Amino acid sequence: MVSPFLNKQFFEFWNYVLERQRIWYKRFILKEPYPWTNDPILQKFHFCNNYRELDKGTLYLIDKISSCQTDREKVLFNVVAYRLFNSYGFFDKSGGLMDPATYNPYTFVERIDSLIALGEKPYSPAYVIHPIIIRGSYRPKDKHVQLAFVLETLREEINQLIEKIDSSLTPKESFDALKQIPGIGSFLAYEVWSDLTYFRF
Repeated sequence: MVSPFLNKQFFEFWNYVLERQRIWYKRFILKEPYPWTNDPILQKFHFCNNYRELDKGTLYLIDKISSCQTDREKVLFNVVAYRLFNSYGFFDKSGGLMDPATYNPYTFVERIDSLIALGEKPYSPAYVIHPIIIRGSYRPKDKHVQLAFVLETLREEINQLIEKIDSSLTPKESFDALKQIPGIGSFLAYEVWSDLTYFRF
């Protein structure tokens, strides 16, 4: 027998989902003015979208990558680069789309250093990328520097990684292949994997 408390939680959860969908519909389809709900919490605070592809960061990425989606190396490289920082404003300011063939980690670090010096924040608060040391001899305590070397490692191994993804027989195998990128754990691998599906990778 299901407890009345669980029934109440079940109802409240789906009521929340429905109201979030109503807000989205009123705001983006009907173009109604704010407020789009009578719920004081949903009026005041920001919440994740019901659909991942409606997230503004994901919409930004789809828009950016669509210009180069026939270049699989460029797609994979930039999806990983974007998700390591997950800040679309910062991604644009740090140079936007990059070509893995000409990528230079030191040039990339210089651009990020100058943005940080201007007070720019390189990371989105949506999730935390834990520090990783790829090249301990060069600024090991600066996370963005080591992430630049993560991208260098990806650049060097990108063709082999694409081959592993292509030869995967299941989604999990391709997911596991992405986890072989240094510093990419399960959460970030899922983010990258999901992004790649938008481009029929």
